[in-house]
Amino acid sequence: MMKNAVKIVLLVGLVCWLFLDSNPRLKPVAAQGDATQRINELAEAVHLQNLRTHNVTRWRGGDLGEMNGSEINAPAGTVFADWYFTDLYDESIEIDTSSMTRPAAINIWASWCGPCRFEFPFLAEMARAGGLNYDLWFLNANDDPDAAQRFLRNDIEGGADGLTLYVDPGDAYIRSIGLQVFPTTLLIDTDGTILLAHSGIVTRTVMEFFNAVAAAPSEGSIDTSTIEVPEFIATLDPVDAASATPIVYYQQVTGEITDEQWQDVYSFEGKAGDEVTIDMTSTEPDFDAYLVLFGPDGERIAENDDGPNPPYSHLELTLPSDGTYVLVATRFLERDGLAEGGYNLVVSKAGAELGNQIIFDIPVSSRLTTDFTQAAYLMDAKAGQVLTFTLEHDVPTEILHLEVRLGAGERVVPFESTENGLLTYEATIPQDGSYSVYVSRPMRSRAGAITFTLMVSGVNADGTPATNGLETATDTSSGGDAGSDGGQAGGDGQVEATLAYGDSVTGSIDDSTPFHLYEFEGTAGDTVVIQMVADAGRTLDTQLTLYGPDGTLRGANDDADMTTTDSELTYTLTDNGTYQIVASRYLSTDGTSFGDYTLTLTLGSGETNSGGETPTTPPVVSNPPTGNAEGMEIEYGTTVVGAVDSTNLEQRYVFVGKAGDIVTITMQRTDGDLDSYLSVFDAAGQELVFNDEDFAGIGKDAAIRRFKLPADGTYTIVATRYGAFNGLSAGTYELVITVEN
Repeated sequence: MMKNAVKIVLLVGLVCWLFLDSNPRLKPVAAQGDATQRINELAEAVHLQNLRTHNVTRWRGGDLGEMNGSEINAPAGTVFADWYFTDLYDESIEIDTSSMTRPAAINIWASWCGPCRFEFPFLAEMARAGGLNYDLWFLNANDDPDAAQRFLRNDIEGGADGLTLYVDPGDAYIRSIGLQVFPTTLLIDTDGTILLAHSGIVTRTVMEFFNAVAAAPSEGSIDTSTIEVPEFIATLDPVDAASATPIVYYQQVTGEITDEQWQDVYSFEGKAGDEVTIDMTSTEPDFDAYLVLFGPDGERIAENDDGPNPPYSHLELTLPSDGTYVLVATRFLERDGLAEGGYNLVVSKAGAELGNQIIFDIPVSSRLTTDFTQAAYLMDAKAGQVLTFTLEHDVPTEILHLEVRLGAGERVVPFESTENGLLTYEATIPQDGSYSVYVSRPMRSRAGAITFTLMVSGVNADGTPATNGLETATDTSSGGDAGSDGGQAGGDGQVEATLAYGDSVTGSIDDSTPFHLYEFEGTAGDTVVIQMVADAGRTLDTQLTLYGPDGTLRGANDDADMTTTDSELTYTLTDNGTYQIVASRYLSTDGTSFGDYTLTLTLGSGETNSGGETPTTPPVVSNPPTGNAEGMEIEYGTTVVGAVDSTNLEQRYVFVGKAGDIVTITMQRTDGDLDSYLSVFDAAGQELVFNDEDFAGIGKDAAIRRFKLPADGTYTIVATRYGAFNGLSAGTYELVITVEN
């Protein structure tokens, strides 16, 4: 099949939604001055942008960007008159050059292509808005028409309404032009001449260029070898230091980048020789943060797109002089950026690991969303200090939770909630140490972004003002991620009941309350059995998850066996402390089942830590491993690739772990429509944990995050697809296994 020979262009920073609302329909070229000058200006802008995105554009007036093999084989100016397309919904309807009355932009796409799916909403809005100098067509190729129609029906607002949708029969057209990547967008004249061919995701600037060329196809040309490529390439609006928001070292601030407000400006005072780190972290998975720093003389001295953890942005440098530094927080491609979203920003001194450090009397602000539900900080404190925690947020009808604890031990702030947007809590520190501070929103919350500010202040035991001075922060060796679980660990919802062995509780699951959280005190060595049974009618497809005292994942179960959709989880506790049970439905907040249930916690017997009494529930895994299961041997830090289809249902990987290892396994689709599914089994063949949809990702990738291994031994990872032998998806994937400790 051609799909294996066609590459997908998936550019860093270009994998997000874009809406035309902030970009009114393009002006006619005649209203923009001289056509040739305008075309050449846009051509230079597209060339520089292509160098950043690694896209290419073929044009009669000169190819733009660095040719890298992704461009179509046919040069601009080539005439392809012998072609026809059929309607996506009615193959009896055909179109060819004889039907054309003006130029057409042809967006070549496929439903399995991630970048195609990301750019489609933007192009759909352009097509519906009209006012262009060309017709905009969508040509589906190398795809299943049913899958294409399903994507339009389920994922595009308005579906196919107002769109011109064609299919390339037998992929004849894309073969004739020598298509190399999806997506590719062409501009063709009425005789079939290729005027432009852009390989990769389009932007506003690219479509403005299309519009200008469509109005004057014979105008314009540039020599890209004469274009000077600047060292710093972010294109910003004028930056006014006087109107910048002042911040100080270690003060975390939050903001939001939109199509209307796509850059925020801050300032801070620095001294020559200060070693600083600047971190801008995204609170939405699609948002691609970008930082630009200006020195006291107004000259740009640094900028960064992707730090160690894209799409976050990170700068680390030594300040060259005393004075006021200006910091611009924006997004990749700035005005042309393809995402809106929130961010958290902090400037730290002497080390990149202090971004989430709480310093007394310096406020920290953050933005919590349905994707970024918890913020975690470290705070150094001394025995006898009496501290006041003040938590405020901007949506008073919602609640946020505050929890402070020393490691996995004593809770200084147990689990307090705001009321009318405010919480004030006083606590006495029991012993010296580095405390973990968590601010979270309930998982059931359906509100938009919630922005909070947290301030910690207080007095020492002798009554003097409490400090944990900046020198203390610089000595802290723990990173800002200590205790953070990315939203998967327990503790980010309201505990509804504390259970004892033998207790049963009832509850109800629906769209407004997709899960309930319970806790119990356990002792290492206890074997617990947790059962979640749906009431008569069995509409509810239950799901159980168990978290340990340290917030790590200990087990999960969807179906107790192949005859039921009820859940049962058996686990031998490895630590003393408070455990949390999440009672939910299959797919939790994304699920559709609902109904009442009864949950029972009992003290059982045995030594197995299983996600159910049976090793697995077909068709989740077609053949669960037993005994010394065969599989590719991998180690922590390994990245492997594989494929799943109807003839190759699963891949198995074997690794050796130790009790207490906190393991994360991700399975990310790289091609096809694969709906990934992960399971982990112990040496006895018992399924310990599984995952279908990665809560921290986009689409249908799978991830098991921060799973704490219950014992030393050999573990087997089964990488498959949702439904296994009953599933329909197929494709390639990349699997990564890492360990925290």
